[in-house]
Amino acid sequence: MILISSQSPLAFGGLQCGSEDPDCDDVYSNDNCPNDYNPGQEDYDGDRIGDVCDSDTPEVISEDYSGPISIGPGETVVITAGTMVDGNISMDGGELIVEAGGIINGNISGVDSIIKIEGGSTIDGNIQILVSGAEAVLEINNAIIDGNISSNGINILTMTNTYLTGNISSTGDNTVTITDNDVGKNITITSPNSCTEYGNSVGKNNSGCP
Repeated sequence: MILISSQSPLAFGGLQCGSEDPDCDDVYSNDNCPNDYNPGQEDYDGDRIGDVCDSDTPEVISEDYSGPISIGPGETVVITAGTMVDGNISMDGGELIVEAGGIINGNISGVDSIIKIEGGSTIDGNIQILVSGAEAVLEINNAIIDGNISSNGINILTMTNTYLTGNISSTGDNTVTITDNDVGKNITITSPNSCTEYGNSVGKNNSGCP
């Protein structure tokens, strides 16, 4: 990934913008990176630290990509709107963000991972998080998924307003929210700590919240 970081003309001129705005970006008390010029306040991983000064800067995929993607601990990959990935994505920790309109022709599998799929995305494959730890998250909102979703022991499973051709299977997850989806086959929820399920159209069986 190539990062392009622009600097304020005032900073290049050696001028100081004052203690309230040391990086000259016209963002004051809530600047998420107060010593580096970032007027757009970009923060892909949502950790409230601006990308230009975040040691965990994400890899941004903004052009169509063919081949598998591997994501490791501490890594963040962002697939931007309208970008297609033709291949499987495997995760061992780390975070995957599929922005609205992103397309993945393949499976997503992850352990101890965070997966966020935003509105209008299309996934042609299965999504799985297997035996994940306390911080693992799967969030899907307003997407189209040709496949199945399987989660096991994750912290948060949230799925809303999504069209899914296959099954949803949740086992031992902490917080489960499955609402207003069109599910082609079954919804099976087993042993959640907290569960909300309503408004779903289900083609076969729906176990609902136990």
